[in-house]
Amino acid sequence: MSRIAEVIVLAQDADEIMEPLTRPDDTRTWRGTFYEMRPGGHWGFGWGAEFVRMRSRSGR
Repeated sequence: MSRIAEVIVLAQDADEIMEPLTRPDDTRTWRGTFYEMRPGGHWGFGWGAEFVRMRSRSGR
């Protein structure tokens, strides 16, 4: 298993929009979940995810 990408989405206070991406979903062609980045715990400025190579994508 190797890391292939780290993704940051700049979306301040986007809890409702990003919520589905914080849960695993077997219908996606990619695996991973996003987590909220809150430096100091006072305000959110984005969401992050780290993707690892586990198997090849289906190409959809």
